[in-house]
Amino acid sequence: MMLERVVFWRRNGEAGEAAFASFLSEKIAEHAAVKPLDWGQCLFFADARARRAEIAREQINLVIQQQAQTDESSTLRTQIESLQQAHKEEVEALKAKLTEAQKDVEEFDDLSSQYKTEVERVARENRSLQSQNDALRLAIEKKTGKSADATVVIPTTYDDMPDWVDHQLAGRLVFHPRAVQGVKKANYEDIELVYHSLLLLAGEYRNMRLGHDGAQKAWDAGLTRLGLRFDKSISKERAGEQGETYFVRYPLGSTQRQFLELHLRKGTTKDDRYCLGIYYFFDEDTSQVVVGWLTNHLDTRAT
Repeated sequence: MMLERVVFWRRNGEAGEAAFASFLSEKIAEHAAVKPLDWGQCLFFADARARRAEIAREQINLVIQQQAQTDESSTLRTQIESLQQAHKEEVEALKAKLTEAQKDVEEFDDLSSQYKTEVERVARENRSLQSQNDALRLAIEKKTGKSADATVVIPTTYDDMPDWVDHQLAGRLVFHPRAVQGVKKANYEDIELVYHSLLLLAGEYRNMRLGHDGAQKAWDAGLTRLGLRFDKSISKERAGEQGETYFVRYPLGSTQRQFLELHLRKGTTKDDRYCLGIYYFFDEDTSQVVVGWLTNHLDTRAT
């Protein structure tokens, strides 16, 4: 199963083994970036400079004290001692402040590590639940000979679509916030077809990407049944001419740009009531279809 997933792996315009190798490289880099290092007794350049300055001050203070002891003026000695004491208190205050700042850094580092551990735990649980759900769906389909989605109730309005996706397609297909905004503006008249298209992506298409037996044939049959066309949305070069139109920030909360490289479409007219477009990409990390826009066609140089 893993070998088949590697063959179908897609990431940042690459495919197959090259895409999987790129994915592993990024994960290794992420791990190395957050892994704390123990530097032992080694000093950073700034710390070494501070230590050198401290030694120099100690030597100067020693010379001043020696000179003050031979000076007959008690007033001068008092002034020097007062100056030295003030300097010492200032240095100690700065050291205390630095120590407190270092403690804060260590505390934040601990919190970051705890958060990262918790995120990884939740991700493992989600993958486990996803695998159990997939196994259950396959068992139902083998036993009944029908799709596990056959009994899913299809709403009649776009208003219900985001919640319906969250409940019915959880772990298989997810709406990006931009897709939620797109649904609010949707004018495509055949609402039922949009729902069935999402079911096709979450079912047959995802199964094909995961390398399930017979999934390619089922996917092709589903496209024919619904009268949909499946293709690349646009080339990355041409997408760049449209600014951020064909890109979304994903994972959510990150600054990474993901290309909406694929789409389902139906109709050729420029009237949004009769022309459907669903733009998406497949997230290899979570094995989910991520829908970034629907239902109208995104702009191209031709439009």
